[in-house]
Amino acid sequence: MPVPELGKLEPVRPRKIWQHEERDFTPWLANNLHLLNEALDLDLELIDTESYLPGSGRVDILAKDQDRDAVVVIENQLESSDDDHFARLIGYAASRNARILIWVAGGFYEWHRRMLDWLNAVDGIDAYGVEVSAWRIGAAMAPELRCVARPSARPHRQADAPVSSAARLARFYGPVVEQLRRAGMPPPGRGGFRGRWRSFATGHARLFYVLQISDGDGNAWAFFNAHGDQHRQVYRALLRHQAQIDARHWRCRGRMARGRKSILDRRQDARIAGR
Repeated sequence: MPVPELGKLEPVRPRKIWQHEERDFTPWLANNLHLLNEALDLDLELIDTESYLPGSGRVDILAKDQDRDAVVVIENQLESSDDDHFARLIGYAASRNARILIWVAGGFYEWHRRMLDWLNAVDGIDAYGVEVSAWRIGAAMAPELRCVARPSARPHRQADAPVSSAARLARFYGPVVEQLRRAGMPPPGRGGFRGRWRSFATGHARLFYVLQISDGDGNAWAFFNAHGDQHRQVYRALLRHQAQIDARHWRCRGRMARGRKSILDRRQDARIAGR
């Protein structure tokens, strides 16, 4: 069988194909989100392009990850990564409370990759860096989208590779934080607990739900935390509803056994009163 004529594969500057980011590249990428899905192992669905976000400007592409029902913001640039586009990406994500951030650029500087890694250390946020390039063989051209930064839980790792304590905690708390966020109980952000602890909003400025994973045995604990001068009044109010709280708690756990200890410890009453 004769060998077909072969052409030479040559790199092409992205600007040779998409001359303008807003008018050329953004519409093309919005119509080819399946290429991003393949590169990032996501299931993106287009919501809008050049969508105006009050106080933040226009996000290049607004999408939704159908697997997690999460808002996705995509910021594009055909040149190498820069601080301006990173700041826009953060601003758009904050404006739409996006949980998935995708930064597409013609190349990435190492410090920008480290910025994305830093974002991926935050519970409930997935940040991706995607390098766009193009190739030519004869008269035909083809794009390439290559992931250069992604959440640490996604890459395959060796089975015997050590996993840090911080990584294990992030893996445990990530789904918990995301589920509670959807239920209207987001982490308080600055001032919230980290490490083995996580705190969640109750709807009151100085009242928080708190989760803790204990050392060694892997048990998880839930607390109710009251800050400020009115902590005693808050605790007294909870005690007035102790029976209803206990009944609902043990019913949810399927443990309505007689003699079960109350989740409100009356011994705390004396300690709190003395503060």
